[in-house]
Parts: sequence; structure tokens; C-alpha cells
Amino acid sequence: MTNHDTHICSFPTSTVIVDDNEEFLNSIALKLDKNRQSYKYFTSAHEATKFIKDNYHKSKWFLKYIQNIEEAEQDRKLVEFNLKDLYKQVYDQERFDIITTVISDYDMPEITGLEMFSDLHDAQLHKVLLTGVVDEKVAVKAFNDKAIDAFIPKSHSDIYSQIHKVIEDGSNNYFANISDKLLEPANRNLFTSIYNNSVFAKLLGNLMKDHDIVEYYMTSTDGSFLLISSNGKYSMFFIYSEEHLESLSLMAKEEDFSPKYQDLLDKREKMFCFYGSNEQTLADWNDCQKYLQDCTKVEISGTNYYYSYVKSIGLDKEIIGFVAKS
Repeated sequence: MTNHDTHICSFPTSTVIVDDNEEFLNSIALKLDKNRQSYKYFTSAHEATKFIKDNYHKSKWFLKYIQNIEEAEQDRKLVEFNLKDLYKQVYDQERFDIITTVISDYDMPEITGLEMFSDLHDAQLHKVLLTGVVDEKVAVKAFNDKAIDAFIPKSHSDIYSQIHKVIEDGSNNYFANISDKLLEPANRNLFTSIYNNSVFAKLLGNLMKDHDIVEYYMTSTDGSFLLISSNGKYSMFFIYSEEHLESLSLMAKEEDFSPKYQDLLDKREKMFCFYGSNEQTLADWNDCQKYLQDCTKVEISGTNYYYSYVKSIGLDKEIIGFVAKS
């Protein structure tokens, strides 16, 4: 995971690259990062357009959550319920085929890249034009007219890093749109102030890098994320405010929680990280000792938070991890 905003979910997606010059496509294929993205290459704009139209419906998987939200009263519990269901996307083997970015050469024999993008105007994709020197004025106008989202001169001295950047932008835009649609305004503001903070983004990014995490799903706006590695293994990341931990500590004390562990809670050396069941109950607090995890303090937006990474969460259902297609 590179430095970008955090979303309520994120997983590797697919990029379509179109150019009638097969040698150019081959050169790009050798340079692109295949650890976090899949690629599909076309020398025919018509074939690329058909492929995108045939597969674009996959990107709408999250609409079922919006439908649930719009049909009922919009309150915090309802949004929380839908967030907890987001992780079920990991069981969809086609999730990595979702197209988020299309990169096309402008000057092609069948149709121009702009004509291809015009044919795809209903698809919410990150559209990027590759241009020759003589095409740049056309690209600038198309960008100003919002017909494309970006353009890259083929003569650029570092064209591959530019391609990497627009692919990352396309993925970010896609998941930012999902976050915007699924979070009600109050939770959206909370999410922006905490989880889009650079401190949190770096914390999560380093965690993903260290443990080969390629996708994640927020399970609660209180601060829990289900993480999936490239080989399909589950883990969880928890980050809670001081206020949240204090409320749990008081509840435990009222229930006569073990003094030994209560002291660790009060000192913020341990925190509760509940996982493994969507219907977790606290009927017997002393049975919850297994959910106590070491925690570390971090300051975000002037507020103290505590986080913990739980490597084994007892989920045995197998899923297919990410394997790049190129």
C-alpha cells in the first residue's frame, strides 16, 4: 500500500491499457507493479470497449448496501450493520477483476482514445489518455472539458511512474466513492478526521507492508479493520480512542472483571479486541480474557488512540488471495 487516503475498504483492482503498438504494451507490462494490481492489454480499441462494457457491472457490488440503507431509517446502528457485512466481498472471486482505470493511446487506427472514452461515458472509470507531441493540445482540451481525468505524454522522461500514479489515483477514487456512499454524514466526517489523517494512513500502510496485506475492510466506525494477505489469510487491526477504552474499562469493573487484568486495562497496557463472531456477547467478562491484546498509543488529530494488530482471529473459511493477471 502506497501513501494514499484510507477508505472503508480496499482491494486490488484491474487496469485496462489500450494501444495499437504491441511493442509499447509489452514494454509497459515489464515495468508495472503486479503485486497490487491486475492488467489487461488490448491492441484493439473496439475489443477493449466490449471487454469493459461486459465486465463493468462487477464494480457495482456495493449497491446492495446502499439499497439497504436507503430503504430504512438512517441511523448509526444500520450503518454499522452494513459495514460489518462489507467483508463478505472477500468471498467473491471476481473482486480483483473490477476495472477502475482505463489508459488508452489517443492515435489509433480504429477510433481515437477520446472516441473510445466517449463510448464509455456512462462508466465511472479513471480515464487516462496517452498522447504524442501533436496530440497534447487535444488532450489539454479534453482534460479541461472533463472528458478525461488525466493525460500522459508518451515522450515523458518517466512515463512508467506517471502510469503508476494514475493507476493509484483510479483505485483511490473508486474506493473513496464507496466510502462516500456508504457512510452517513456524521460518520463520514469522523472517518475523514481520523482515518484519513496522515498518521493513521502511515500506520496502516506500514502494517500492510510488513504483513503482506493486500486488502482490508472496515467492520466498525469505532475502529476495527479486517485484513487479508496475498495468500488469503485473515487478521485484524483495531484502533480505539481513549474514551472508548475508558468506557470498556468501566464496564469490566462493574462486572467484577479479574483485578489482574482490570489493572492492565486501566493502565492501557491491554485493550479488548473482539473478533471471530459478528454476534459477540459479553455475558461473562472473565471469558473475555482471550480478547485482551497488547496495545500501543498514538496521537491522531490531537487525540490519544490505542491500536493493536491481531494476527490470528480464528476464521477458518478459505478465500482466494490476490494473484495478478497480466
